[in-house]
Order: sequence, then structure tokens, then C-alpha cells
Amino acid sequence: MSTSGPPAVRSRPANQTNSTNASRALKRAIKNSGLDEIEIDPDRELPHPAHRLAEVWDEFGSRLLVPLSESNEMTLRGEVTEEVITESQTEPLRPMEKSVTVTEVSERYAATWLDGIASMLAWYERARGRRGRLARGYEGDAEYAEFEIELENSWQPSYCAREIARLKAIERETVGGERPTGVEASGEYENPHSVILTLSASSKPDDERVGPADHDRAIANSWSNGVYRTLYNKLDALGVADWVYHKQGEPHPGGGLNHGYGHHHVMVLLDAAPIGAGDCTTVLENELRSVVEKHVDVCDLAGEGGHGDDAVSVRRVAGDDPWDGEDDVQSWSAYAAEYISSAEEDFLERPPAYIAWAATQWSTMSQKATRSMTANSAIAADACKQRAESDRAKQTLNHGERIVRSSRRGVEYECGCCGSPWQIPQHYETLTAARREHGTQVPVTDGAGDVDGLEEDEEDWLDKPVGERWPSATEAVERKTGVDPNWGVRTVTESVERPPSWRMDAIIESDGEERPASGGGVDMRPLMLPTLPKTRGEVAQFLNDPATYVLCECDVLARSLDPWRDGTPDECSCGCELRLANVVDDWTLGALPVEQWVALLHPDPVVRERSFAEQQELDEAFERVRTLAVNTTLDPLGVLAQAGLAPEHFESGLELIEEARA
Repeated sequence: MSTSGPPAVRSRPANQTNSTNASRALKRAIKNSGLDEIEIDPDRELPHPAHRLAEVWDEFGSRLLVPLSESNEMTLRGEVTEEVITESQTEPLRPMEKSVTVTEVSERYAATWLDGIASMLAWYERARGRRGRLARGYEGDAEYAEFEIELENSWQPSYCAREIARLKAIERETVGGERPTGVEASGEYENPHSVILTLSASSKPDDERVGPADHDRAIANSWSNGVYRTLYNKLDALGVADWVYHKQGEPHPGGGLNHGYGHHHVMVLLDAAPIGAGDCTTVLENELRSVVEKHVDVCDLAGEGGHGDDAVSVRRVAGDDPWDGEDDVQSWSAYAAEYISSAEEDFLERPPAYIAWAATQWSTMSQKATRSMTANSAIAADACKQRAESDRAKQTLNHGERIVRSSRRGVEYECGCCGSPWQIPQHYETLTAARREHGTQVPVTDGAGDVDGLEEDEEDWLDKPVGERWPSATEAVERKTGVDPNWGVRTVTESVERPPSWRMDAIIESDGEERPASGGGVDMRPLMLPTLPKTRGEVAQFLNDPATYVLCECDVLARSLDPWRDGTPDECSCGCELRLANVVDDWTLGALPVEQWVALLHPDPVVRERSFAEQQELDEAFERVRTLAVNTTLDPLGVLAQAGLAPEHFESGLELIEEARA
């Protein structure tokens, strides 16, 4: 590991073990998660969650002892965090007052990956068969009613099946196809193409294992840090305005370095008609390659080696086109589903790699899938049309037959039945104009009435501004009701009683135990890791402090730092790792090899005050200088300029070039 930056602080939850006895870590995870309290049902075909945890451990081993996260920016479920509680006494302000003991969380670490998997398996098993009771009103009321529903979570097979159904809905609205009601849908896209972008990252950069939560967050953050904007700009430059995307997180396929970690698929369905009428795969592949390159640029853990030609896959969606080619996709939803780990088996029957990856998503409360607003609008419109076509639904109007103004940002009008703007015209200045163009038969909100049945002069009247149509409210009422307002006005007041609404009244566990339903949500807690020094000078100040000493993890022996200062490091008989602590400040540098901290000391005062981030940037610039000096024939100043080395380091850079070319 490079010494240009400080060693990472290692999380040290109470249930982490460094022992070579693997069974101890597994047994501790089972006990702490409560898996040992779940009864074994001999008649059940599904495996016991503790047995699945053992299988996951057999496949991954000590890799699961890495903390879920080592970032202060991470927030995790309370079940997968370990806290250090400190107590302090308040000083009495008056002679008769007593001091009070105050407890607070001083540090909060992430549990190990193994503990996260165990906690999720226990949570999933306890959620099996859980029901919710919905109630309207209260017992004793005439309108009181209640019923129970099965409470579903996103890891159950039924939810996975709905994800596939949503993809099919998107396909019907864009490409076309038959809805479950038997009605054939005509697609909106003239020349549909499928683009699948694969975004991944290394789980072990610089030979140091990264926590799975930090790894997944690094990939996810690149989407909002420029990848989406690059995709949007590239499609906009091609003239492609109609497109949707479905972004899905999945476990890394196969074994290897990233086994058990995740990666993301961005599945784009677009209309390539502005590009051409035929096969546009080559154009799209060449143009959208820069989207993956942007991910590599903004994601620190991503590398070009993991994003080869297969990171961009473009196929033409032929549908029922008889002139389709060999590589064309007949069903976009089926093609996209191949990249989604959605299956009919129970979560306890999924492969170990999937369970390990799922525990990361569960611990961070991350969404497995996100879609564009246009994709969600198409899904809602498809459901709206099915309700209108079904005899079992009460909806009589089809999608778009009633248009209303939308309160959503960037949307002017939407369907009054489902709230989706899909296929609803957005370019009209008034709601009336939009309704007339779209053929709606619903009375408009300004009271002008239906369009059908109007005389020619009345149709012209509709085209006038509202102020010219109705100069006053009196004239508006007279035109609408046919009653002269001068005949008299009567005010009628009437009390309104709202009917009781449905609410979640109770949660019923599988064993019949009930508990009140609360809206508190999931207990999420931010990590609070020890703060690292920012410069070598701070490290030197800490190491030279007489109050600093070396402490073994067994907490048995505390010793002086002098042997390390003299170059003769000591060790504990137990063989555990040693860490640094300070008596006065009562803080530590974490479970780190002491010699790594001592190696950071530097005699040059300028280097000592340089931050680790600045030093790392400088080291990378020198490495670029070395590479260019060896592999190019540029003159020395050209090498320094192309490497981006700051002018104050030119002298060192020239010496490096001379040494590399010697």
C-alpha cells in the first residue's frame, strides 16, 4: 500500500474477530443476529437461514470480515452498526445540586459483511407471513370496517415478478404488444433500439479490500456525478428525444475479485428514428461509449480494464418486424430481464453471491432499481388503459380522455385518471386547447361546457381569451345556469362530515402476535469513525507526544512507543495487531500497524505540512511523468506539461525524467 496517504481507519465492531478460527466468527454472527432463536421446521422445504449463512461463509470465507463501510458519509441500519458509548459527569452549578451522568455515542462503526448478511437473513425470516390490518373508523362506529393484507418486501418473489411486469408495460407503450386484457397496443417508437450500459468498479484497489457498501455507493454516485448528464447530452446531440431508462443493481456474475459485490446495468430503450430508419447500432455504440468513459472518470474505484467493449451493448428491437436481423431483439422486456436477477425462487434459495450482495443493499436501504420519469409514466399509462378495458375495474374513461393540469415540475398536463403525462400533449398554451386537440369530452374547468354540440359561433367563442368570454362572474353564472341572477340570491350553508379514511392499525406477526403500527420507518444511523490526521505534521505531533503509547488489541499490555521510534518495533505475545492511543486526548488512530504511521514521518517540513490528498495527487503526477518519459519521445518540458505537473515541482520532475531515460 502506498504511503502517500494515511492508512484507512478499520472499523472495529465488538463482534469482529481476527482469529484464525473461522467457526468463531460464524457462530458469533448467528448468535448476535438471533438466527439461533429461529426454530427449525422439519416439514418446511426451504432451508433454515442459519444454514444459508453457513453456505455463504463457506463460499466467501474471511472476505466477509471486511466492514460494510468505512466512510463517515455512510448511513446504515441500526442493526448493522456498533456504537462506543462514553459517560461523563456534569458539574453542579450550585452546592445543593448533584452531578448527572450523561451518556453519548462517541464512535459508531459498521458491522462486518458477515454480520450484515446474518442480520438480513434474520429480518427476512421474521417478516415471512407478516400481515397488516387496515381499519376504517374505530370499533363501535357504524362505519367501522377492517381487513388484513399480506405485507410484502422487495426481496420476495412476488415483487420480483412485478419488476418484470413493469418492463413489459414499458415495452408495450414504446414498441407495442398485446396487453393482458387482449387489446393490442401500438408502440410510440418508430425505430426502437435497446442500449445496455454496464457500470462497475474494483473491490480491491491498491490491494486493499473495500467495504461492499462503499463499493456500491461509489458506482451509484457516478450516475448523478455526470454519467446521466453525459447520456442525456449524447442522445440530445443525436436528436433522440424519446427514450426511457431502467437502472438496476445486480451482483457481479461469476467468481473473481468482485465476487459478491455489485455492479449496475443502465437499460435504455430509445427511438432511433431521428438517426435513421434502419439499424443504428454502430452509431449508438460509438457515441455512447463516452458515457462509460465518464463513469470511469468520476468513479475512483472504476478502471478501464473492467469496462471493455461489452460495457456497451446496443441491439435493435425488431418486435414483429419481418425484416429483422439476426442480432435484433424480439422482446425488449425479455432481453432486459436477462440482466436482472429476478427469479421465482424464495430469497433463501438464491445463490450465495446474491444473498451477500442483497445484504449490502438492505443494510444501506438502497433501491435495487430506479427508472426515468418517462418510464414510470409509461407504466402508469399502461395500467390506466388496462383498468379502462377491464370489466372488473370501475374506471370508465381511457387514458387521456380526461386531461387536468399537473402540479409536477416540468409537466403541464396529465391524465386525470392516473396522473401520467404519457401521450398527453404538453405544447399547448391553455388546458382547453390541449383537451380539444386530444379529443377529450370532459367539461373544462372554466365552465365552458363540452365541445360537442356547440354551434359554430360558440366554437369561435371558445377560442377567445377567458376575459373576453366572461367579462364578469354574473354573466358566467347566467350563461351556465340560464337563470337571471337578479331574481334573487340565497345562501345555503351545510355541514360536511368526511367519511373515515383507511389507516394501518396493527402489524400481525406470523405467530399471531400483534403490535401497533408506527410510522417511524427504519432506524438508520450515520457512521461516526475516528478522525484521521490530515498532514504528516499532525502525525508527527501525535507520535512525539509523551502521552502517546502502544496498546494491544487484547488490552492487556500498554507499552512505550520508543522501540518504534528507534527502529526496533516490538510485538505482543498474543500476536494481535497493535494500535496507537493517547492518554490525555483519549483517542486512537484505530486498529492500524504502528510501523505504517511511523513510516509517514518525513524530515522535510514542507512535506510534513502537505496534506495526504495533496501528496497523493503529487505522487500520481510524478508517476505520469515517469510513464511519459519511458513511453514517449517528448522533450522534458513537453512531458511535464502533458503530465500536469505543477511548476514548483519542475526541478524534481526533470530529475525524474533524466533518471527514467538513463
